[in-house]
Amino acid sequence: EWHESFDCVYQKLTLSGAGQHSLEDCVDKLIGLVKPGGWIKFIDADFTGKSSNGLVMQEFETLVQAFLDTLSVGFHYAKEIRSWLEDVGIEYVQERIFETTYGATCETKSM
Repeated sequence: EWHESFDCVYQKLTLSGAGQHSLEDCVDKLIGLVKPGGWIKFIDADFTGKSSNGLVMQEFETLVQAFLDTLSVGFHYAKEIRSWLEDVGIEYVQERIFETTYGATCETKSM
């Protein structure tokens, strides 16, 4: 009933809650919501690599990794989103990666 209903589909950290569903299937279903010529935006966390955050936040990131593994999602999935989109024929795929410092090492106090 919602197929091709939206000009823009925006999701933030939705895939981490995919549970027993395959991430590729979830991406495909989200794409199915977009009208032809529309846009889809994914914002997801990638906890791979060395963290620039302080020790406590690094420990938190390790816990998040373990949590995502427990959910059977894993913590590497964000690196795959681009290829999943391209594999189903999405055009003009762009990827931007931002390193975000948070916790005590963040220079912006409001963060």
